[in-house]
Amino acid sequence: MVNIWKICTILKVSFSFFIDDEEELTIVDEKNISPILESNDLMKLYPIFPFDHNKKFEILTIELKPGCNHISQPHNSEVEEYIIIDDGVLELTVENQTFTLSKGQSIKFLANKVYVYKNTHNTTTRFHNVIFY
Repeated sequence: MVNIWKICTILKVSFSFFIDDEEELTIVDEKNISPILESNDLMKLYPIFPFDHNKKFEILTIELKPGCNHISQPHNSEVEEYIIIDDGVLELTVENQTFTLSKGQSIKFLANKVYVYKNTHNTTTRFHNVIFY
C-alpha cells in the first residue's frame, strides 16, 4: 500500500489537497467519512475539514489502535501541527524529544522533522490534528 503522506510530501501538498470543499457553511458528521487507513490499519485518519487553499490549514481526527507506531516524514519548513488529545495516551517523538500526552492535553510543533505517533497502551488513542501549511 502506498503511504499517502509520502506522496503529499513529495508533491509538497497537504494531506487533503485533492478534496474540494468550497461551502460557506459545512456540518461534518464523522460517521459519514470513510477513514484513510495507515500503519497496517492501526491508524485511522478522518479528514474533518480538508485543506483550505485560502487559509492554508486542514483538520483531521486521528485514531491510533494499541500498538500503532506511525513514523511521519518531515513536511515543509513552515508547517505547524497542533494536536489536541481527546481520549487515550499519545506518545509523540519529535526528533529526539518524546512527549507523553493524555486526554485534555495539547501540543504544537514545527513538522519539518521526522516525528512519530505511538500508542503503547491497550486502549485506542484519539486526537484532533490541525495542520497549518
